[in-house]
Amino acid sequence: MTTLNAEASSAALEAGATAATDVTGFGLLGHAHELCEASGCAAEVDAAAVPAIEGALEIAGDERAFPREQAERGSCRDVHGF
Repeated sequence: MTTLNAEASSAALEAGATAATDVTGFGLLGHAHELCEASGCAAEVDAAAVPAIEGALEIAGDERAFPREQAERGSCRDVHGF
């Protein structure tokens, strides 16, 4: 990971970043929730401003593709405000 993210890490540090997370495993909202909970802060995500890979949103909404995630989505509504 240090090799793969070396350039991004350097750019983030130069821009003044003091925290970062890899959202590929737990997802943007999951990591945002953990960071906010740990820091006592809140966050608001503009879903329209978050880029998505072409076709990903259609697949994510298909209950057949991710049955566990669809089931968990209901339990996340209160935390994430879906």
